[in-house]
Amino acid sequence: MDTWQTKDQVGKRLFRHRRLVRDMLLQHVAGNWIQDAEFGSLRPMSTEYLSRAGHRRFGDMLWTVQLVDGRQVLVMLEIQSGVDQDMAARMCAYTGILYESLTPAARGVSGRYPAVLPLVPRQPSNVASARPQASSPLGGASMAYRA
Repeated sequence: MDTWQTKDQVGKRLFRHRRLVRDMLLQHVAGNWIQDAEFGSLRPMSTEYLSRAGHRRFGDMLWTVQLVDGRQVLVMLEIQSGVDQDMAARMCAYTGILYESLTPAARGVSGRYPAVLPLVPRQPSNVASARPQASSPLGGASMAYRA
C-alpha cells in the first residue's frame, strides 16, 4: 500500500470517532448554525452513493447532525494526504451523487434535501506544510480557517 493510501486510512479511522468530528466542527466551521447543532444526534451514515444512472461511489466518511429546529446537516468528509487541484470539482460531483442517492425517507418530513457540508481534512506530510492556503480554485475566493 502506498504511503498516501496508508495516511488516508489512518485519517478515516480517526474520523470514525464522534467526538473528533464534533470538535473539528466546533473549532473549524464558522457560522451561527454550528451553535444550533445538537451534537448528541451526530451519527455516521452509509458512504455508498448510487446515482440514478447507476454510478456507484464510496465516500470516506458521512455524518449527520440535527439542528435545534429539526433540520439536518450532512457532513461529508474526504480525507486527503496530499493536495488535489481538482478536489473542489470532485466534491461538487460527490455532493450531487449523494443527493441522488438519498431516499425520500432520508430527506425527512419536509421532503427537502438536507444541507451538505463538504469538508476535506488534509493530513500534511510535515508540520511546515500545514499552513492555511489563502487561495481557492473557485475563482480566487478566499477560504480561511483556524489552525
